[in-house]
Amino acid sequence: TGSNTLWAGVPLVTYAGEKMAARVAAGMNKGLWAEHYIARTRQEYEDMAVALYSSRGRVAEGLKEGLKRNRLQAPLFDTEGMVEALERAYEMAYDVWEEGERYM
Repeated sequence: TGSNTLWAGVPLVTYAGEKMAARVAAGMNKGLWAEHYIARTRQEYEDMAVALYSSRGRVAEGLKEGLKRNRLQAPLFDTEGMVEALERAYEMAYDVWEEGERYM
């Protein structure tokens, strides 16, 4: 999957077009501070993929290390932060529900 790819430090080139999966992949790139892998056009998508393939080796290793470094701080893999935000959302939803019950 896309998240496994990013966790491994492999660039995830995507074109956020009509398909939901592509928009999800673009969101994952944003969550890992890797927006530069989101193509705005199909031609840009193709050019980006070819450029990455052509630069494999030293350049690719640098990209991989950058993605691996980002994963330790970026929101995409901040499980603790996501859990805390979800817990706050549940508490807020309960508070709204509880207030509504008092006025019924």
